Amino acid sequence: GMTLAARRGVLHDRPPMLTVQLNVGRLIEIRGKGQVSLEDFAAFRGQFTECLMKAGRKIVNVSDLREIGVLSPEVFAALSRLAQTDNAMIERAAYLTLPTSPASMQFYQLIKDLKHPQRGVFQKEPELEQWVSASLSPEERARVREFLGA
Repeated sequence: GMTLAARRGVLHDRPPMLTVQLNVGRLIEIRGKGQVSLEDFAAFRGQFTECLMKAGRKIVNVSDLREIGVLSPEVFAALSRLAQTDNAMIERAAYLTLPTSPASMQFYQLIKDLKHPQRGVFQKEPELEQWVSASLSPEERARVREFLGA
């Protein structure tokens, strides 16, 4: 069989399940796919913090979570902690999920627990775009459409 190192190499070559980018203005884009491990989440947290620093002001965050798997209790707890500490840095945060996705219930729970009025979970792109656009420049609005359509 394969050596442990080789097998570990194969695991690490899979595309990241959680990506974060700052492409336009102060709009932070997050995309989650498949099973997110604690390791994935730790890497994501570092990148997210970098994006926050780069933005240098309150940010607007749009997350495409339509293809994300159910989060393990450990990852969900880590995400909750991160979300609590980030509240002050976030003007608006919108999460796009699918009605059929088991993970969508976790994000509804997360938002409920945070009690942050400017965070919302959406199941339709137009509704998310409309809600988030109040905080965005025309360039950022165009980028949201592009990001969600990608």
